[in-house]
This record gives sequence, C-alpha cells and structure tokens, in this order.
Amino acid sequence: MRTGIIVAMGKELKQMKDLIKNREIVSTESGDEIITGEVGNNEIILTKSGIGKVCSAIKCMEIINRFAPDCIINTGVAGGLGNVAKPLDVVIGTDTTYHDAWCGEGSPRGQISGFPTAFPCDAQLTERILDICKGMSEYSIYPGRLCSGDSFIADKTDYERIQREFPDAVAVDMESTAIAQVCYMKKTKFACMKIISDIAVGDSKENIALYNDFWNIAPEISFNIIKSIIEKL
Repeated sequence: MRTGIIVAMGKELKQMKDLIKNREIVSTESGDEIITGEVGNNEIILTKSGIGKVCSAIKCMEIINRFAPDCIINTGVAGGLGNVAKPLDVVIGTDTTYHDAWCGEGSPRGQISGFPTAFPCDAQLTERILDICKGMSEYSIYPGRLCSGDSFIADKTDYERIQREFPDAVAVDMESTAIAQVCYMKKTKFACMKIISDIAVGDSKENIALYNDFWNIAPEISFNIIKSIIEKL
C-alpha cells in the first residue's frame, strides 16, 4: 500500500523518518521536505503539515498530485471537548467538520456550500486502525467526530458554542478537516488519529500540569501508534 502520512510535530517527523528504509528526501514548493521510502510492505510518503487549514491542505494536495497515495493518514494533536477523551487519550476520527464555517441562512454550521456537512473518514481504513489501536492496551482510544478551525480554542464562549453546535464532536484541531476535504475532492481514502493535549478552557491544576508535560510525552505516543498502524496495515 502507498500511504501518505501528514504529521504535526517535528519530533514525530524525525522519529518516523528514522523508521523509513530506502528513504529519499524531496523538496516541496513550500520549502519543506517530503520523505519517501518503505516501512514493511508499505510505501510511505511523509511530511509535516504546518499549522492551520491552508498549510495542511497545500501539503495534502501536493502529496496526492505528486505521489498518488492509496490513502492519507493525518496524525497530530487536538483539544478535548470534555465529553469523552481526556489529556493523553487517543481520538480516531470517524468524520470531520469545520467549527468556523457558515455559508449563510439555510446552511448548516460546518458546511462549505457544495460539500458535505462533514467529511467521512474511510470506514474500512478507520475500522482497521481502531482494531490496531485497541490492541495497544496502554492507551485509551475513542472514535468520534473532529471539528477544525483556524483558532486555538481557549475562550469559554467559543468552547461552549462548539459543544452546542456540534454535540457529537469529541475534539477540536486546526488541520484534519482541511486534509479531509482535499482527500474528498481528490477521491483519496482518509483517516486521522489525534492525541488529546488538553481540555479546552480547562483550568484544573492536573490539566495544566498534563499540558505542560504534553509536548514531551505526545510525540512518543503518536509515534508508537502510527508505527504500529503502518506495520500492521
């Protein structure tokens, strides 16, 4: 299988790069790297997204146009919405939508006109990833909807609005829906896996301590999971 992997963190990129055999480095139009090579029976195309919808969409489009992968897997971080997943838990996307999109009266929140209200993750690929992740008993795994937007959700008003408008969402991030939309447009299978960094607007001492240590722990969790996924797909 030819698999595109779009990661969020530099440490995660380095760890994945070291895992790839027969690797080659290709420069992108944006000046970043795309790393190609092999892991087991999989041909891998690896890059880091950058922050936000535009950066991630550009990287996804470039990977698809240049390498025609069978699927794209997006990994990274997300903020929990307090209903299921806790910091350092793992969320596997079932679908994704925009929490900052609205095209006017008569349009549902989250929908870009002419597109679905939410972009589904590939059901078969997602189910396989869930099965692999559930076999890793050291992590708590939750499937669910992801909401994306170009803002870090730290304001209580924004947090409550997202909970109210997207009650079935489990986490918020800044990239997954843009990548999912590109995959939808290019007819490429999409899946995503996110580590919960914090609960949006949470203020408990425990939550703050976890967030401060998160950036040391999260790349290891993300790498362990994506390594297992690739080796077992």
